[in-house]
Amino acid sequence: METLLTRLLALGPVFFGFLLFAPMLNGVLVNLGYTQVFGLPSLTASLVVGGSWGVIALLRGRWL
Repeated sequence: METLLTRLLALGPVFFGFLLFAPMLNGVLVNLGYTQVFGLPSLTASLVVGGSWGVIALLRGRWL
């Protein structure tokens, strides 16, 4: 159980990207009137951006 929890916590930036950043970005896009981005629904585009940013942060070890 401890190793499972350790592995899940190591993926923290990816979870942050998907579970916090993506919905926030989606809310901003919807409030600005962008319901579709490059032909994708705004939620899908937000999940792609948030997940990608989370993976990059995980690999680089920092957000910026």
